[in-house]
Amino acid sequence: MSAFLIGVIIMNWILTDDASKQHVFKISETEYRLIEMSLINPEDEIFLVYVDDIDLTEYLDNNGIANERLTSIINIFGYESAAHVRAQYGTEANQVMCECIFEVLSYEEGITLFRGTEEDCSAFISDYISRR
Repeated sequence: MSAFLIGVIIMNWILTDDASKQHVFKISETEYRLIEMSLINPEDEIFLVYVDDIDLTEYLDNNGIANERLTSIINIFGYESAAHVRAQYGTEANQVMCECIFEVLSYEEGITLFRGTEEDCSAFISDYISRR
């Protein structure tokens, strides 16, 4: 994960409408930093804030066509292919595919930034965003 974000644009999360818990930072046309807060322990109401940098080029072949790994991930969300995502979302297609990757792989590959109550995690995210 990169230490600095240069020229970052904060964007809305497209796959869901829960903007208070999910955020997208566009680094380049194919690179996005995604951050999310999710409930990990309902019994104690403990939340986790985690982040992952997704580089879409790692999921494309030399011709810019989705590899099998990306295709299997976007299929989970009901998309037939990367071309299907591009047809539906146009210029936002790369972000949508990165969101799909994040949703599937972030628990395995993402980095935990904070753990606590929903209120504390929300405050952490607000601070994180304000520093960008």
